[in-house]
Amino acid sequence: MKQYHFDFLCKKQGKEIRKTVIAKGNCVGMALDDAAKQAVSWFGTSDIYLESYFISNIF
Repeated sequence: MKQYHFDFLCKKQGKEIRKTVIAKGNCVGMALDDAAKQAVSWFGTSDIYLESYFISNIF
């Protein structure tokens, strides 16, 4: 199983807010979908951008 760290960016009222979401899974697409849902919930808007991500192996 892999662990993915996704860094999301949201621009609200002229400010840039960043949030890192960690998701686990075997497929980056499913992990990104889960992380994006968490980020939308946290930011309170779907107007977000994926800024960067990295993958770690978990044993």
